[in-house]
Amino acid sequence: MKIPDTKSLNGAQQPWGLDPTCLPSGREHAVLVVLDGRRTSRRYEIKQQELTVGRDDTADIVLHDANCSRRHARFIFTNLSEPVAKPQIALTDLDSRNGTYVNGVRISTKELSNGDKILLGRTLIGFYLWDEVTFRAEDSLLRSASTDALTGLYNRGFFQSTLIREFHRSRRYQRPLSLVLMDVDNFKGINDTYGHPIGDKVLIEISNLLLANARGTDFACRYGGEEAVLILPETDLEGATLYAERLREKLKALAITAGQRTIHLTASFGVAQLRDEMKGPEDLVRCVDSATYHAKKEGRDRVHAQATGWEDSQHTRPMASFVDR
Repeated sequence: MKIPDTKSLNGAQQPWGLDPTCLPSGREHAVLVVLDGRRTSRRYEIKQQELTVGRDDTADIVLHDANCSRRHARFIFTNLSEPVAKPQIALTDLDSRNGTYVNGVRISTKELSNGDKILLGRTLIGFYLWDEVTFRAEDSLLRSASTDALTGLYNRGFFQSTLIREFHRSRRYQRPLSLVLMDVDNFKGINDTYGHPIGDKVLIEISNLLLANARGTDFACRYGGEEAVLILPETDLEGATLYAERLREKLKALAITAGQRTIHLTASFGVAQLRDEMKGPEDLVRCVDSATYHAKKEGRDRVHAQATGWEDSQHTRPMASFVDR
């Protein structure tokens, strides 16, 4: 899969004012805000000469919208070589089936202005020119909206919206997609014995371990109190099971200091891969939830991979509503 040369504002960054080596350049940032649905958005800074948008997996920005063409439109940074000039971005339609619209008017090619609203199929994209202060502030707001404040993992809302996107991508291109759900064993006992501040410290240490071992294409999310879920694109059941086993071993070797005492942990892992009979992302979540239940039932501190039998399981929790985009 092609990796776009764009800068997603999802990445962690320090405010420029706190780092004397990262001062404003004086040039505004050309930013696209892609609305994925009712809850979340993706944001990209245009930093290359040309940037293609469409349904095709090789596009720089992939849109999971059946009303978009595979290569729907192209953004062109016409004065990229002028480092201090105001960015000039042109949008060109690539003979798309349903057309490209800017502020309600169908266009073939148009130079964009700050605040323009772009419609590709049913996907709305905002174009903005942000100065450095606004850019950093928006980045901070986005990270706050998509990450869990305690652990630094992605939050539940981000998990749901990302799983929907990855579900559709997996279905469209027939690529593997797996989930790993981790549930810390006997976590209530840690809170009862050491207190909630130590319990929080334990969650932070576990989250740091997950983040340190996540690959560039993975998404590590906080799922519940002591639960974390990992979205693993391009990973089949066997690969996800091996991945979960490595995490289990590293977690078991983790030693967390609590005053004069040391806490050792174990966790139970459920693993599931998207299967043809699954009708939506909630079925994949139900399957991995059932697998985690069985890992607990079988004695904890283990990995349980589940491929069948989840449909009739009575041990899965009610699923939060997945709103299709």
